[in-house]
Amino acid sequence: MGPHFIYSGDYYYWVEKKLTKMILTKMRKYEIQSSILTMLYMERLNLVTKEKVKKAYKGELKNDKNWKYYEGSINDDLEEFWINLHNQKEVKYEYVKSFVTPKLTKEELKLIQEGNEEHLKTYYYLFFGGNPDVDVEEMKRSHSKSKYVHGSCWRRTIPLRLETSENEDQTESEYETESLSSDTEPENEVPDKKKRKTQNLFMISFESDQPVIDELSDSLSQ
Repeated sequence: MGPHFIYSGDYYYWVEKKLTKMILTKMRKYEIQSSILTMLYMERLNLVTKEKVKKAYKGELKNDKNWKYYEGSINDDLEEFWINLHNQKEVKYEYVKSFVTPKLTKEELKLIQEGNEEHLKTYYYLFFGGNPDVDVEEMKRSHSKSKYVHGSCWRRTIPLRLETSENEDQTESEYETESLSSDTEPENEVPDKKKRKTQNLFMISFESDQPVIDELSDSLSQ
């Protein structure tokens, strides 16, 4: 099995074609015929009760507008993904949206109670004028004082292959035809370069030459 590149961040997630072209260029240089790119992106939305978390994992929120588009938890998605890789199943283009629900620490609970602005800014709801905290009445009905983050997760997995032809345009056309036939990213999306600071550079699973990762890391940080 060839190298597996893993990208975590939001900058290149929304301009997928740019990242894949960078990788294809390095693959051509080092004569790597095939590889896998997995892109991961997460964001914190708001806070929920322990009861809502239990319902989410039981699949009882399919009619809830804030939860109905998830295919399950990030744990289940990544576990199934790893099993498929381990069993060497054919990798196909995948786009999966899942949820994650980490429990707030005591320190985070205190920040919420104090209305700490910096902490509240880490929740997506705040940017739309909403209150990311649990509704007061809903919290009173909860049997637990704990609060949990309602987080959204996106995973894209893309198989990358070089053609036997030396023609670079043919390689890119092959990728766009197979992997981007259902492209979901906005046509006019112009990512903020400041967001590059929040991204994690590549990690590689399986076999790969270190020069490839070094050159890609340098390209991402520019």
